[in-house]
Amino acid sequence: MSRRWSDWLWFPALGISVVILFFITGCGGSSTGSTAPTTAPVAAAAKVTALEVAGSVPCNGATNVTIPVTYATEGAARQELYVDGRPVPLPDPAGTVEVALHCDQLPHSVVVIAYDADDRRTPRAAKVTTVL
Repeated sequence: MSRRWSDWLWFPALGISVVILFFITGCGGSSTGSTAPTTAPVAAAAKVTALEVAGSVPCNGATNVTIPVTYATEGAARQELYVDGRPVPLPDPAGTVEVALHCDQLPHSVVVIAYDADDRRTPRAAKVTTVL
């Protein structure tokens, strides 16, 4: 017994139905039905309340120059200072420290980070340009 071509017309409809069902059910992936709740990050309790540096510093032919950095933090368990990525000790929550900068045409970064008791951080940054 031979089949007629009209006996196979249902086959494309079955294929399309399977594809549609696949996309409706989430591409065939399984799900446990539960998702982890998302929470917003908690802001740090510590704040950097002041960071003062000169915007530009004359080098007057020198290869290095020393500048004052004045800073203040509030609610900080500890604080850190980075000048061009180098750590500079900050023992007190507020004060002024002298830092060295290399005289070149690149901008220099000064960053104070205040950490609260839970080690959450709040940074504040400034740029300094040395004038050759």
